[in-house]
Amino acid sequence: MNAAASWRRPSPRMRSRRRRATAILGVPLLVVLASFAWLLVGGLDSFGHTADGVTPTDIESRTTVVVPAGWQVAGTRLGKDTVNVSTPDGVLTATLRLVPVEPVVGYTEAWDVAPSLSRSETLASGLTVVHGLDDRRFVAAVGGEGAAVLVDAQAVQDLSSYLPALAELLEGIRLS
Repeated sequence: MNAAASWRRPSPRMRSRRRRATAILGVPLLVVLASFAWLLVGGLDSFGHTADGVTPTDIESRTTVVVPAGWQVAGTRLGKDTVNVSTPDGVLTATLRLVPVEPVVGYTEAWDVAPSLSRSETLASGLTVVHGLDDRRFVAAVGGEGAAVLVDAQAVQDLSSYLPALAELLEGIRLS
């Protein structure tokens, strides 16, 4: 009877081994499940996609940008206020960040980049843009009532040939 009961009930040593094995195998399983959940919640966009020039990309819930066709879009996630974009050739990269305060804060940051070269303009959308430019960096603040989108663009070479592309990117910003 004692021998028959022992195969049904594991020894304390066997139970200890099972607990250890469960703990060792459980941690990687939890990591895999957490990664899968992250992908479903919004992480897929952080891998990036190619913009079609028509579909708006969200910057938080109340702001969008229509990224020029062919550009790579990465870094967007639900509830995040930043979008990273780059030109098809990868020379120019830009970060668009929503600042949910008075546009003056964004303008100040833009003016600090290159005060002597900074200027203010009104876009076709009616939004105001203040921007500064040096050889390899362009910073702009596109603002409306109560919010601004900061655009910080950098290039591995001279930016002058990318100014039309940057203008198209700025024109695609919509604040609501």
